[in-house]
Amino acid sequence: ATVASAEMENPAEYVVHSRQLLQLGVSEAAVKAMLDRAPVTGASDDVMIAVNLARELTRDHKLSDASFEAARKRLGDPGVVDLIATTGYYAMLAVVHVALQIPAPR
Repeated sequence: ATVASAEMENPAEYVVHSRQLLQLGVSEAAVKAMLDRAPVTGASDDVMIAVNLARELTRDHKLSDASFEAARKRLGDPGVVDLIATTGYYAMLAVVHVALQIPAPR
């Protein structure tokens, strides 16, 4: 959610979700890199699988075989479909929020 929302420039979502990532133990540096759309380093393999998948789909509008297989290996078939669908869901929300100029929560 954070990566797709940041890539789509939707603070209405990424503000909330980035706070949740910090509460879940993702490092401040990794979260900042996600928000800055910069390379993420020092994050767990699970986080990097999600970051890579979401960035490829939102930036490139396609998913590499390597990222698909990494997610599939970790999450299984249903899990990778859920991750892809979740990325698409947050991309759709971004389109709506950006078009309606929904502000970031305080």
